[in-house]
Amino acid sequence: MGFMTMGPLGALAGYFIGSWFDKQAVGMQEDLQADEAGRTRYEQGRRNSFLFSMLVMASYVIRADRKIMHSEMEFVRRFLRANFGESAVEEGEQILLKLFDEAKRLDGVSPVAFRDMIFDCGRQIAAHLNYGERLQLLNFLVRIAQSDGNVCAEEITALREVALAMELSAGEVDSMLNLKGESLADAISTGNRAVGHGRRGAQGFRNWL
Repeated sequence: MGFMTMGPLGALAGYFIGSWFDKQAVGMQEDLQADEAGRTRYEQGRRNSFLFSMLVMASYVIRADRKIMHSEMEFVRRFLRANFGESAVEEGEQILLKLFDEAKRLDGVSPVAFRDMIFDCGRQIAAHLNYGERLQLLNFLVRIAQSDGNVCAEEITALREVALAMELSAGEVDSMLNLKGESLADAISTGNRAVGHGRRGAQGFRNWL
């Protein structure tokens, strides 16, 4: 199952992972027998870990403004369908909904509890994914924020926090959103003008997945 079996990601995975990941692991043996160039168990585990990491970080960005937008969820559905197949759509959505429930529970414990969990997961991601892989993951999150046609202040802050958690720089977010203004108001205005360029970097996911 990859690096997500350990640390804070592993703790979450124990609660949230269902039949789809199990089927991925079981079916892999058949794939290896049928296709000599098939993925190894290690590669399949990393692929699943990358996906789960994306969903965990996506949950933080999606609820940054305390609103779960249909356009953002639909973007994730389309991404899962295109890259993992129809069966992954429902499973991924269920994982996200459980993450939202966990975030709400943690909010009742402390206003920063969910943020702290995201930072812990980010450090684990940084330890197991290389720079290019983390940059692809961040690009996916930026595209989620752009999917409703409006990148708000809370989303920009969340994206920068996630970038730092994964040992990337806030400047990576600014570059993806083409942010050059010094004030947050300038950043929001420029970020919304950049929404039309939100497909930047999509091919990189094809290479990974």
